[in-house]
Amino acid sequence: MIPWQQFVRLTDAALARADIAAVNWACAFGLPGLEVIDWKHCLWTIDGWAESCRRFTDAMMPHFRAGRCDFPESEPKFRIQAMVTHLQRDLGVRYHPDRIAEGAKFEPADSFIHGVIQGNGGTCGNLPVVYTAVGRRLGYPLMLATTRNHLFCRWDALPGGECFNIEASGKGVSFFTDDHYRTGRFQMPAETIKACGYLESLSPREELAGFLCQRGECWMQEKNYGEAVTAFAWAHEMDPRRGQHAFLTQQATRVWKETLQPRLPKSRYFPKLDIGRPVQQFRRMPVEAERELIGLTVTQKLLDDQNLIRRWWHPLQLDPNRRPADLPDVLRIDFSWNGPDRANPS
Repeated sequence: MIPWQQFVRLTDAALARADIAAVNWACAFGLPGLEVIDWKHCLWTIDGWAESCRRFTDAMMPHFRAGRCDFPESEPKFRIQAMVTHLQRDLGVRYHPDRIAEGAKFEPADSFIHGVIQGNGGTCGNLPVVYTAVGRRLGYPLMLATTRNHLFCRWDALPGGECFNIEASGKGVSFFTDDHYRTGRFQMPAETIKACGYLESLSPREELAGFLCQRGECWMQEKNYGEAVTAFAWAHEMDPRRGQHAFLTQQATRVWKETLQPRLPKSRYFPKLDIGRPVQQFRRMPVEAERELIGLTVTQKLLDDQNLIRRWWHPLQLDPNRRPADLPDVLRIDFSWNGPDRANPS
């Protein structure tokens, strides 16, 4: 399986050829509790579902041609109705019953495709991805689109073809207009819709950014702020025009810093860190913001190092006014985003 770190480095053309199900699963890989998930089985299942939907739709096409259907004017809508009906009624795709109630606690399985296949059902965070993955295998021009706290599908054959929204996270399928997602619980100012890129078909790169955001949210729940910041920062790198990615990166960075601060020994002998000038990884992020991330990454590793806890940090906690014999004034860090960090005392 290709890790998400390789997907973020693909060209637009290569990413467009990638299987959306594989991209989604790659962004889930490594999250807590996912060690037992069989990703190959998940992808094979989607392949099997697509083939089953192909046969079912072919069998139903005479009804469309005879006009005995709900959408005699639109073959694309008929095909989507057939696909969703077969997936839900015959193949067991459904919304997770324990996630229906308002305030229900969500887990990583509720954001990624394995929850639909190997779990108890999906949510609006992963069901649209499954429908899109199956539909693309059938040759349908399916895209993802978002509104506030909600993901849905879109048949987008523009220019020249049909374009309509597909709402199938509940039972059955509906084809709501964009105005549906501007009212009720989705209502928000027009400038917010524009700034967040809501109600627009997502490009493959924007899809990847969305999956990375879901990964970051899962890590935030686990209080692993380093992983969360990394996911959010790469989401911003993939999709910089959506301001929420940068906001989430900044928010997670602030929380991470606040959690590390109490762990620092309250002593004037705590060494200064010299991280030099590592090669910049995030081209869309200010240099100083990336240096802050590097500083937090290095600090976390130093504070978690059991050998250094015994040698330096624990003695400093016991007696802040006494410097451990081998504790340097400065730790020079040879930092690389893609390699091990080495600390050199100075």
